[in-house]
Amino acid sequence: MQICVLKLSFLLYLTRLV
Repeated sequence: MQICVLKLSFLLYLTRLV
């Protein structure tokens, strides 16, 4: 479960960078 949240957070972080 935590891994999923971490992945989502990472994706959001990447989107913010772009």
